[in-house]
Amino acid sequence: MLCSCAWTGTWAQEGACQKDVAGCGDEKPSDKYMEKINMVQKQFEAYPTPEFTEDDMARETEWYGMLKNKTTENSKVVQHATLEHINHFLFEGKAPFHSGFRVLIVGGGTGYSLLYLAEQLSHTDAEIVYLDYSEAAMKIAQKRAEIRGLTNIQWHHKSIEDIPSLELGKFDFIECWGVLTHLTEPLKGLIILQNLLTETGGMSLMLYSKYARTGVYQMQELMRLVNKFAKTMPEEIENTRKILKILPKTNWYKRSELDQLEAYGEYRYGSRSHDIAQAYSDTEIYDIFLTKLDTPYSIPEVYQLVENASMNFVEYSAWDTRIALKVENYVKDEELLSMILKKSKIKQEAIAELIIGYLSRYEFYISNNKEAEATFDNLENVPFMYGNTKKLKRRLEESWKFSEKESYIFEENIRSTLFNEGSRIKMKLKWPMNKYAQMFLKEVMNNKNESIGEILAKASTVFNEPKDFLLEEFRTIYTAAKSSGQMLLRHKNVPEFEKTQYNILYELYREKEEE
Repeated sequence: MLCSCAWTGTWAQEGACQKDVAGCGDEKPSDKYMEKINMVQKQFEAYPTPEFTEDDMARETEWYGMLKNKTTENSKVVQHATLEHINHFLFEGKAPFHSGFRVLIVGGGTGYSLLYLAEQLSHTDAEIVYLDYSEAAMKIAQKRAEIRGLTNIQWHHKSIEDIPSLELGKFDFIECWGVLTHLTEPLKGLIILQNLLTETGGMSLMLYSKYARTGVYQMQELMRLVNKFAKTMPEEIENTRKILKILPKTNWYKRSELDQLEAYGEYRYGSRSHDIAQAYSDTEIYDIFLTKLDTPYSIPEVYQLVENASMNFVEYSAWDTRIALKVENYVKDEELLSMILKKSKIKQEAIAELIIGYLSRYEFYISNNKEAEATFDNLENVPFMYGNTKKLKRRLEESWKFSEKESYIFEENIRSTLFNEGSRIKMKLKWPMNKYAQMFLKEVMNNKNESIGEILAKASTVFNEPKDFLLEEFRTIYTAAKSSGQMLLRHKNVPEFEKTQYNILYELYREKEEE
């Protein structure tokens, strides 16, 4: 059990409060400590995030006025918050979305994920609770919810420190993006959230990477030195703009600027320009360079944080992260690769992260349930293609028709379509293909709600092979398609997710198409 210490900002296990822990015990925490806490609150009050301008509000009002809340814009797609993903990765493909499902959005800001989830759940009796200590951000989110006609949200202008006293009850799903990074003791914040989960509940988290953001943290230190005597936030911002203009190419942030802009693409959605050349907004300036609390992690530290909170790491929620952290995509020497693949999954991912150097944040699911992800061994699960896969289907049919080999690797370039900046980082689909994979993909793409067991029954008749053999063949292509974001599972009794099934999250392309 946790106790909330008298001086807000930290927590300790009951009976374990120590005077040498900031914010705990009998002594008032230092002025420097409290100043950091207060400045973070002031930051998000003055500069709500994700940034949402008056022009954005006008555009949304027009959009939802025309379409009467029957669809969501592709620019608003939030991968980790789609019901398909939550169902697959956190509820074994059997999520009870229609049975009093409860959601808590911690640090809901201007409504980025909150509204996306609320729209998907608007036809259910699900209950969604919003919590943020920025009143300015909450007012924007409330207005956006009103535009959409959403009435399934409870609003709390509170901080994560206040949660133990709010008696919010238990939740099936909690989202907490970028909040733990602004705490002096992120683990204590995560434990507070863990205590709110049901026995099988899960979370979506986002934490920053210490390696890819090395230049960011150097800039933060630089601006602390420059702004030591700055009296206002606008003065801090103006000083930062002056520094950004004179940075030489040798500056570590300048070297990685393109990658950092991509990481902050969420600030540039809607009517705002995605152009990298666009000047930073005040919100971006403060959040990237001037925030007073920013705790980054390495991959092993992420796993350790989850373990220390007595939870289970499930999977990265972004398909491009799953591809990026496969070390075999980079190490081609067979002897070296064989040695690396003998290491633990965590070490393999840590090696891949350090090789690529651009992964600036981790987006991932964790759960109280050790077996949270839908499994291919449950033959009642239905494999389905996620998102709009028309172009993928055409490319597959071409390869089946023209390939001269029975077994080969189906290889295509793939990139994110959510933010234009993402088009710079190009990845590849690499799917092992043979006659078994071909039949499996055809059956799945027919979209007849066939379970793995039903597809197996057909295949055993066609190929006259044992079902155990066919299951492993199908598992191979499923694993490749899931890893790259194109295939997920849902139980036979779970209906399709109509609001998001045609979202375009990625695109296939060929180099000649770029010319």
